[in-house]
Amino acid sequence: MNELLLYTTDASKAHAEIERSGGQVRQVFTPHVFVAAVPDDAALSSSSLEAPADLDEVSRMMAEAWKSRASKPKSRGEPIPWDTPGFEPPC
Repeated sequence: MNELLLYTTDASKAHAEIERSGGQVRQVFTPHVFVAAVPDDAALSSSSLEAPADLDEVSRMMAEAWKSRASKPKSRGEPIPWDTPGFEPPC
């Protein structure tokens, strides 16, 4: 399954289509922008990977915020427990 940022003009129709394909809506940002886990072979007609030209500002900002998570640096290795010797817990 792929986790995709999707755009739609009809949220209920798009969500139902994803569920019928075996996918799952994971996050809903606005009525026009959401994230779904979608099977690799799913053919979606009620949503799109491309933002429409007339997307409202809030939807655009939410989509950009979700996309920006990919530019966040990955942490190295396992997280360090708070009580690791030689480290101070945050204040």
